[in-house]
Amino acid sequence: MSRRFSNYNFTNRYAAYVVFKGRTPGVYKSWKEAEALVNGYSGSRYQGFASIEEAKRAYRRFLDEGKIVLKTKRKTKQKKPLKSNMENVDLPPWELD
Repeated sequence: MSRRFSNYNFTNRYAAYVVFKGRTPGVYKSWKEAEALVNGYSGSRYQGFASIEEAKRAYRRFLDEGKIVLKTKRKTKQKKPLKSNMENVDLPPWELD
């Protein structure tokens, strides 16, 4: 497994795309190729990878195990409701007109 810079594509978002379910599953070097195979295909599954090696590894795992390992999205933390800091503060009475 090499980590050379030539394995990474810095101009596009991802260096390679894997089409797990689509017209022709496989590893593709551009989104344009992969997009043509998944657009209009019901239930298509695909994912972009930072290097071609990572994409090939994921596709091999899919072929061997039948599992699609997609990146998980980060879970956002549940925000706690803000407590009022003014609950126990004595305020002078204000006259509103």
